[in-house]
Amino acid sequence: MENVIQMWFNSLETAFDGEKVNADSVFHFKISGEEGGEYTVTIKDKQLRVRTGLHQEPKCEISASDINFKNILLKISNPGIALANGKLQITNVAEVLKFAKPLGLL
Repeated sequence: MENVIQMWFNSLETAFDGEKVNADSVFHFKISGEEGGEYTVTIKDKQLRVRTGLHQEPKCEISASDINFKNILLKISNPGIALANGKLQITNVAEVLKFAKPLGLL
């Protein structure tokens, strides 16, 4: 059975609305814990691709434990508060903000 985190990554390609995006980017997600994993999300030419593992040079890295990331995805935790409390680490906040809404993070 897929966990919440896997389901989110697996649904990104079809849920992504490229018409709301005017830039390209590469994100590395490093989610620790039993339900975590490492993922690369590439946005190029209004298309999104998810791959397992870390590929390419990222413009931004996002790290969290599986519990904290799941709580953000389920809207139990606020991403801004998780970032301020160190439960979510983002290397380039400006880059995330450009894509947060199309990725469903806000």
